[in-house]
Amino acid sequence: MKINLLHPPSGGDGSGMTRKMNPNDRSLVLKLSYGETSCLFPGDVERLGEETLVKRAGSLLDSDILLAPHHGSGSSCSEAFLSQVRPHACIISCGSGNPFRFPDSQTLRRLQGLGCRIFRIDELGAVQVSMTPKSYDIRSFLR
Repeated sequence: MKINLLHPPSGGDGSGMTRKMNPNDRSLVLKLSYGETSCLFPGDVERLGEETLVKRAGSLLDSDILLAPHHGSGSSCSEAFLSQVRPHACIISCGSGNPFRFPDSQTLRRLQGLGCRIFRIDELGAVQVSMTPKSYDIRSFLR
């Protein structure tokens, strides 16, 4: 098993960009890899954080499973970001009836357009992810 720290850049990126980012865009982004199977944990990054990740990490973002950034908000899961991640499954952590109306309908359409399986916590309850070096399985507790 390997864990890569993809964001924020250690010691800053030299341009001061991370200091100018909102706190969400400075979220810790981790990629967990186990053999050929991987999962991306992008925290609460929004558009600027995603743009920075695409520029800095590029193909390292490619992951089987994506935990939707910023709860699937309209300011996350941009086309450029999703084209680098290329997830087969996406878990969206959001509460039922949340005041922010997460996940955003455009975000859901972009994920569906990729043929991505979507697991919404507000509909399915907790999910369990099991990984082997060659595959993964996602199960929900409510359905």
